[in-house]
Amino acid sequence: MHFSAIISLTFGLAGIVPAVLAIPQSPGCNSLEIIPPKPRSSCTSNNECASGVCRNEICVEVGDPESQVHLVKRVLPEKTSDKCAGGDCGASTSGEGGAAGGSQLISEWKLPGFPSHDLSGFNVVHDKFGKQNRKFIKDPAGENTVLQVIYPAGSYAPGAKPVGGTGFMAQPINLKGARVVAFGYDVFFPAGFNFVKGGKLPGMYGGGPETTGRDSKGFFSSRFMFRTGGEGEAHLDVPLDKQVPGFCKIPPKSVCNPSFGASIGRGAWKFPTGEWVTLSQSIALNTVGKNDGSVIVKVNGKVVIEFHEITWITDSSSGFLGLAFETFFGGGSKDWATPIEQHTLYKNFFIQIVDQL
Repeated sequence: MHFSAIISLTFGLAGIVPAVLAIPQSPGCNSLEIIPPKPRSSCTSNNECASGVCRNEICVEVGDPESQVHLVKRVLPEKTSDKCAGGDCGASTSGEGGAAGGSQLISEWKLPGFPSHDLSGFNVVHDKFGKQNRKFIKDPAGENTVLQVIYPAGSYAPGAKPVGGTGFMAQPINLKGARVVAFGYDVFFPAGFNFVKGGKLPGMYGGGPETTGRDSKGFFSSRFMFRTGGEGEAHLDVPLDKQVPGFCKIPPKSVCNPSFGASIGRGAWKFPTGEWVTLSQSIALNTVGKNDGSVIVKVNGKVVIEFHEITWITDSSSGFLGLAFETFFGGGSKDWATPIEQHTLYKNFFIQIVDQL
């Protein structure tokens, strides 16, 4: 399945109205209708809320600063005009970000910074490790507040001592029924950062209704990883026995390990130090039983990895769930450990639903 959505982080949107993000389209061609906000109501899960965010058994309103969720509804005309042939309906494309290539956003969540100096904007559902390694500091390149994650000297895997980095699972937007999702954020490695043998960076995860982690049935994820010298890669947890042979040969280098997941496109880019880097991915789920899923990875707006024959799920009950914010050195042995205390910085998170099942 060919996937035309291209991620970008600079949105060429024509206008923003209170509480709802309006994405203009040419009249008569897949036009969008605004979904009005619903009043606050009680809830027990994200699925019961229009904003997709249930907090303290109360639905967070669409457009509420806590949720930063913006919803739009796609309205298809009864008959597609000739002008729309080939899928060109006059949708605006953008510079570096969003669902470019003529694709339309169905909903999105954004978290540019951390003005409240906490993680409330993420809607954390499972706080796993490293709370003590999180700080909120001034952006070295601006005035906003960003998240700092610390890796103590000698730290590597989450189960080792001292605990390095941090990990939590978040569901800031309701992804039920999403087929194509884009996500991204900015990461900063300070000047002189020692990458050692490598480490993990945040990404997306999914699975079945009871999924809590990598050992759960149907779990899948797509994260980023840094390697020696700052080489970058996409790190995927997918059913390796269901992949086509070319999956483990994605250039410039890919390594598939049944115990640790798939390292794909290793060395497709190199992380600089002392400056912000924009990472993003577009993921299209496969049809169950077919290798027609895809991933497109972009770094600073440039496509560095693209593959369109992936099996993400093997059961129709599996789907996108949220953000897997995990970052640490490792690897599971001491030779992965950072020899000195180090840190990374994060800001400008977003998740977009580009298409639904």
